[in-house]
Amino acid sequence: YEGLEFDGGSPHLAKHVDNIAVVMSPLVSGTSVSARFKQNKETDWRYAVLSDGSTTFSVANETIAIFNIGKPGRIYEVGLELNASGASAPEIHAVTSYLSKKTFEYA
Repeated sequence: YEGLEFDGGSPHLAKHVDNIAVVMSPLVSGTSVSARFKQNKETDWRYAVLSDGSTTFSVANETIAIFNIGKPGRIYEVGLELNASGASAPEIHAVTSYLSKKTFEYA
């Protein structure tokens, strides 16, 4: 999955993206999900990290994964990487990006 670019109506202001929350059906054993992002129209995706520093969430039967970004940018795009196992794949219900209320002029 790749989302659309988001600038919050203010592409001249940097927004601090704190976290990406992925809500899903109970994760099937052997499957996993990773959250990726681009900022400021980058060409390459970067991986958001979990609290343990890893980039892939694979805890069976869990229904939410919180990925950390903590980087400012003027334009933001989110993506998900779904890793299947056999006939099973993660079933995503929602992807939410949490932004800090703090914005600042981008230098």
